[in-house]
Amino acid sequence: MRHEWKDELERLQLTDIQKTRMITHVRSGGKRKKKSFVPIIGPAFVILALFLIWLTIQPGTNYKTASQDTAKELLFQPLNLEIILWITATLMLMMGSYTLFILNCLKVKRWQHRPVIQKVQRMFKFPKMIWLVLSVLLLQAIVWIGAFYLPYRLLFVQGMFSIFLIALILLIQIYLTRDLFQPHCPHCGEVFTKKQARNKATRAFKETCDECGELIYPDRKVVQKQAPFYMIAPICIALQWTGIHGVYPLSILFITGISTIFLIVPYTTQFTKESDDQQPPLW
Repeated sequence: MRHEWKDELERLQLTDIQKTRMITHVRSGGKRKKKSFVPIIGPAFVILALFLIWLTIQPGTNYKTASQDTAKELLFQPLNLEIILWITATLMLMMGSYTLFILNCLKVKRWQHRPVIQKVQRMFKFPKMIWLVLSVLLLQAIVWIGAFYLPYRLLFVQGMFSIFLIALILLIQIYLTRDLFQPHCPHCGEVFTKKQARNKATRAFKETCDECGELIYPDRKVVQKQAPFYMIAPICIALQWTGIHGVYPLSILFITGISTIFLIVPYTTQFTKESDDQQPPLW
């Protein structure tokens, strides 16, 4: 059977035009450039936001629904300036988080072999991209509907603001560490586990490799990628001046701190053979 296939292939002859087309097809990767829905997300976001802001300046409207026993009244309340400002800030954080999520899925090297990330990447192309667009519009609608109808709407909007701020901070840290993998010994090449990396990150100045016993030192150039983490506390303090409920800054500080320790520190803890005095200055 194999010889028969070989004879058939040898009898095939291609014209020069067919050969040229095949070469061009191979060089182009054999894939057509697919249309992306990314350019329509921004305009859709702006149009929906403007429409809902327009609704806020309309006079209040009563909607009545009757049942057999009682009649319930739902009141549509216009939003005040404070809530509109919180909504605007929340939607800005939402779009920033969405953009960074896409960038991280495309750029973070340690994620590229994961099936989940590969599946998400396929959603960035037509026609699956429409589901991501709809998810963004759905989140925006949830924020606006909650702001219009929930009894504690200011707390609700501030809570949504806190959620997207946490997401944005973590996504920024992940993007800054997009080229980093789990640390390894500069002497023997032993790759440390995430638990080992976290333990060694708490020990300043120098450490020893668990495999070869040689001295290893934290790489200062990589450690500075943790800089966004140190900005969390000032951000939480500044939020106190905005009138946000006190539980939200504490929640932001706690959740981002724990997430940074488990998600970021294992990659920002890299080691070198050079001691702190031998490493070049950061500035």
